Amino acid sequence: MSTLNRWAQTFNLLSDPTRLKLLKKLRSGGALNVGEICIVVKQTQPGTSHHLSLLRHSGLVESTRSGKNNYYDLTDEAKDMLGDLLDNLPDDETPKPKASKASKSPKTAAKRSNPKRDAKGKVIRDARAPETVEA
Repeated sequence: MSTLNRWAQTFNLLSDPTRLKLLKKLRSGGALNVGEICIVVKQTQPGTSHHLSLLRHSGLVESTRSGKNNYYDLTDEAKDMLGDLLDNLPDDETPKPKASKASKSPKTAAKRSNPKRDAKGKVIRDARAPETVEA
């Protein structure tokens, strides 16, 4: 595989926030087992194992068996390739700003509000001047 393709594959794997968080934890905390990684990435064991499998097959993570547990750590290649990047990632996720109700257009707000109704229950189109029906 060419160096360019290797980098492209690596960036593709790094496009997932869970994998980034996982790699950052392995970079700072050393070898961890799946249960410990599940807590860090806040995912189930099957989901975490899937991410680890992808990273292991790409050569970024290696596993060693100790008793009943597999421990995962960054490969030397990953430490060389991604060390500075992982060290400079922020620790927490910045929450997305929520849109305020004031920022919604009046047209959208009108569609969502309950329409004005007359005494018979019919919708009044314009609250200032209700439609009149001539007999």
